[in-house]
Formats: sequence, C-alpha cells, structure tokens
Amino acid sequence: MEPNPYESPKGPEPLSPAKVAKRALAAIAAAEHVGVAPEIAATALAGFENVKRRMEVRGTVTRAGGRITVYDDFAHHPTAIRTTVDGLKRRLKPDERIRSLIGWRRLPERK
Repeated sequence: MEPNPYESPKGPEPLSPAKVAKRALAAIAAAEHVGVAPEIAATALAGFENVKRRMEVRGTVTRAGGRITVYDDFAHHPTAIRTTVDGLKRRLKPDERIRSLIGWRRLPERK
C-alpha cells in the first residue's frame, strides 16, 4: 500500500460534509457564548480526531486504472448516506469516481 494523499502526519483528515461544518460553527458559537475566543475554539477543533467509521480510510492501492481508496463510514440512514457521499464528492478530482457498497447490519433486538 502506498501513502494516502489525504492523510496528514497525524492520520486521516476528516472530510468536511456540510453537517460537520455546521456543527463546527455551532461549537465555535457556543464556545464564544461562554467566553472562549473564536480563534481558541477553532484551534481546539483543528485537533479534533474523528470517531471510528466516519470516513475512516481503510486502505489505498494503485491499479493500472488509477488509485483506489477504501473508506468505511457508518452512515446509517438515507440522509446520512447522502451527506457523506456529497462530502466525498467535494473532495474528488473531476476524473475520479465514487463506487459504494452498502452493508446493512441488523441491530440487536431489544427486549
């Protein structure tokens, strides 16, 4: 496997779908409301490490046709899937494509 061009030395950088951007702005606004300067809040957010299975890079390989990067994401309903795919589309170059595989997992039954 070759290094992933989307990874920083700290590890994978989270993609920025609109949902994540809105939450980041809300966090900065909330911090300012309690007296934290927006610059300090933004610095703290820059160090945020995403949770597992949120656009987690599982691996990258290069084939004759180009590079293939496999992401694992736990988008679990249609709106979340759309938001995730839209965020990934914004990161792609014009000649890159998305292929998806959705594996529905059954939640344990509650008693």
